[in-house]
Amino acid sequence: WIAAHADVGGADPWLNECADFRRVFIGGESAGAPIANDVAIRAGVDRFVGVEILGVFLVHPFFGSKEEDKLYKLLCPTRSSRDDESRLNPAVDPRIREIAGRGVVFFVAEKDSLRDRGRAYCEGLKKSEWNGEVEILESEGEGHCFHLFNPKIEKAVVAITDRLVALFNGLGLFRIGSGYF
Repeated sequence: WIAAHADVGGADPWLNECADFRRVFIGGESAGAPIANDVAIRAGVDRFVGVEILGVFLVHPFFGSKEEDKLYKLLCPTRSSRDDESRLNPAVDPRIREIAGRGVVFFVAEKDSLRDRGRAYCEGLKKSEWNGEVEILESEGEGHCFHLFNPKIEKAVVAITDRLVALFNGLGLFRIGSGYF
């Protein structure tokens, strides 16, 4: 769909006229992060002509945790654990070295039970053969999607927003201070 619009031949006239497909970012938050991650990997593998993915951002990614639960066992009865499922543990996916974009920014929260899986994926991506930049920013003292549930936590919300704005404005990937805010 995106590739069809990149050469101004898509069905959506607004996208044909207004979108700049040489400056595409893929991102997701919570359960949307695995979807965004999968799209970014597929875009890297398939190399859409006329589309340039500049970056990927994953905010409080919901890749699951190592702990098994009844719902997972019901949905995936033949799996022994989540650790071998690449959509729940993307660090084991050999395709991560193909992820589209020049860089990936991970946002995690200190008190989020899913933080470790996000950190593990970040480290796996750094160790892969992928040649982009990887950055992780951790919100101290906060939980999963805190900025949505309590947008008055100004320090952290502003830091997330500022980092995304810098990414979108082409200021590149860079570490803000110690990487914590």
